[in-house]
Amino acid sequence: MDNSTKTMLSHLLTGKPINIKTSYLQFGFSNPAREVARKIEKPFNLELIRTLRKFKSKYGITGYYYDYNLSKSDFKKVKKIIDAEKKANKKK
Repeated sequence: MDNSTKTMLSHLLTGKPINIKTSYLQFGFSNPAREVARKIEKPFNLELIRTLRKFKSKYGITGYYYDYNLSKSDFKKVKKIIDAEKKANKKK
C-alpha cells in the first residue's frame, strides 16, 4: 500500500471527509472521485458515502463538489486494514 492510500484511509478514520480541497492539499491530487475509487473503494471493497455540497462563488456562479466519507459500518474494516499494513511493515 502506498503512502497516499494509507494517509487517505487514516484521514477517513478521523471522521473528516475527503473533498477537492483536502485531496489537493493533503494528498497531492486534484481528482478525488478517481482516486477514491482507484485507491480505496476497489482494492478494499469499500463504498464511501458521497455528499453533494453546493456553493456559490463570489461572482454568483453556482457550483458543487462531493465530500467522501467512510460509513460507520466500515470504520472497523479500515482500522483492520491499517493495522495489518503496520504489522506487515514491522516484519520487513
